[in-house]
Amino acid sequence: MEQKQPQLHRGLEERHISLMSLGAAIGVGLFLGSASAIEMAGPAILLGYAVIINFVVLTAALSSCNSGIFSTSRMLFNLAEQQEAPSAFGRLTKRGIPGAALIATALVMLVGVYLNYVSEKVFQWVTSIATFGAIWTWAVILLSQLKFRKQLSAEQAQRLTFKLPLHPYSSYVSLAFLIGVAALMAYFPDTRIALIIGPAWLLLLTAVYFAKGMHRRQHGQAEEKQAG
Repeated sequence: MEQKQPQLHRGLEERHISLMSLGAAIGVGLFLGSASAIEMAGPAILLGYAVIINFVVLTAALSSCNSGIFSTSRMLFNLAEQQEAPSAFGRLTKRGIPGAALIATALVMLVGVYLNYVSEKVFQWVTSIATFGAIWTWAVILLSQLKFRKQLSAEQAQRLTFKLPLHPYSSYVSLAFLIGVAALMAYFPDTRIALIIGPAWLLLLTAVYFAKGMHRRQHGQAEEKQAG
């Protein structure tokens, strides 16, 4: 009997995303405008309030860690499938979980926990670098969308299933906003490090990309798709 290959388990459904979003909204909403009430209540309520705040913060942190582990392990799995990451990350357990990618993600998170105790500024550095990654990613998406729409004829643009509202002005406004955020990061000394480490990391990834010949492989795959 032919043995079935394990498939990637995708357990995050629409109801899970809805519950996480609703919980986050309720958690924030409970504390909006509560400062004056706490001030009038005096010190007696502060202990109970601190416990509630700690519970909310810890719950939010656990939720963030859970989503980070889930998404990062799946990204490593996908990169391995495209031969852009070590093949070990593309292996699945019997339950359809990318085990090696999951372990690697957890180990990197543990390193982050350790670094948090080394310096008080590590957390700010990490969040700043993550912000740079988000800025770069969305800037590339917006520029790609602008180039994509520019290459389409009027007839092809009309056949698009989804059209970006207020195109191309919405893309330009979004790019201006991202540039503004980057300028603010450059202005403050604590976040300026992200604009140094971020580009250096991108240059390293680009060098590895070309050194490994990934550009030639992707070009060949694109030609095969066009021929097929």
